[in-house]
Amino acid sequence: MLAVSPGNRGSAISVSGEGLDISAIRYDEKTIFVLAANDTVAGFYSSYPAPHGSLHADGNANVVEWTYAPQGAEQGTLLIAGQQFEIRDGSVVLISLKQQAPKIEVFPADVSDICSPGVERRFRLLADKTPRIKAFLEEK
Repeated sequence: MLAVSPGNRGSAISVSGEGLDISAIRYDEKTIFVLAANDTVAGFYSSYPAPHGSLHADGNANVVEWTYAPQGAEQGTLLIAGQQFEIRDGSVVLISLKQQAPKIEVFPADVSDICSPGVERRFRLLADKTPRIKAFLEEK
């Protein structure tokens, strides 16, 4: 399912299905980070009053809440499941929900072209160039 959520200064393009949820989070017309979660059955996103969402795990009662506090157009603070991460001008956030406690990885990447319909295809192209993303997508 593809969802486009416009907001005040932020927006997201999300696609979910087959246990994978991918969201490109944008602020001031620029993709700031891409959030990808595996083993999901549902995801939710809203951009008002600040970008935030939740991910619902398949097979357990795990619900992971996240919120993003922008500090200008190219950086901000991401809070996921009580853990805080600094986002700087392009990041990938991988969230594995296959275990009871979510496993979260955040690392810099060029996510500038992951912003329009076709977000899953563009994310998979990035995975072809990024071994950690590729391994995440192949996890069973």
